[in-house]
Amino acid sequence: SLTTLERFIISDNDFEGTISQSVGNLVNLTDFWLDSNIMEGTIPNEITNLVLLENLLLQKNDFTGVIPESVGGMTKLEFADLSENSLNGMIPIDFFSIPNLEILYLSNNTLTGNIPDQISNAPSLRDLYLDG
Repeated sequence: SLTTLERFIISDNDFEGTISQSVGNLVNLTDFWLDSNIMEGTIPNEITNLVLLENLLLQKNDFTGVIPESVGGMTKLEFADLSENSLNGMIPIDFFSIPNLEILYLSNNTLTGNIPDQISNAPSLRDLYLDG
């Protein structure tokens, strides 16, 4: 069991595969970096069980589907980079209720809909990238 794992960092490799639903069991993770690999599939809803997570880096992969709606439960999250994937759907409103979220990169996906009005309520957000 890896329930004591705090950092999972495999950036800048050629790892392939998907994020397992069991990622939600890694409840002590503060850093989850899978960026710049060949990962695919959807981001499982179970990732929102990582309530101690501070840094979520999933950019430069081929993740598809929607961003889990319940991201607001990740109250320690400070930095989330989901850019350069093939994510679609709307930006979850819950992102803008995360008290410590300072940086949110969602660039170069195929997101749709409106930018949520709740963006004006984001308590700590200082960088938001939605370009591309």
